[in-house]
Amino acid sequence: MSTQIEVIVIAQPSRFRESLHLLLTSIPQIEKIVLADDVGSALARNGIPIVIIVDADVAKGNLYETLKKIKTTWPCTRLIILIDGEPESEVVQIAKADTLLYKGFPAAKFIELIETLLSS
Repeated sequence: MSTQIEVIVIAQPSRFRESLHLLLTSIPQIEKIVLADDVGSALARNGIPIVIIVDADVAKGNLYETLKKIKTTWPCTRLIILIDGEPESEVVQIAKADTLLYKGFPAAKFIELIETLLSS
């Protein structure tokens, strides 16, 4: 029985989120991409995503609690956090996210990271 490769992007509707979606569609291993406006709507979904990509801006100042909720619900899911600066970086490390990327990352780096997470 094969598991469907599902990725959830948690970010406010924007060009940034649409760009992430477009980049993810270029990765053939991904079978389903879900766009969620906030953590609550992502957590309400059925199934277990393989990768969750979180724009730190959706946490509205509660990044640690947001990441803790995600990791509690899906402990084996790979978690990528997209951040703006150093203060968020410290929180992401404490929350034990799998990786973080500073916004403005090169598209090729993003795709390579996703492919690496999917193959591990």
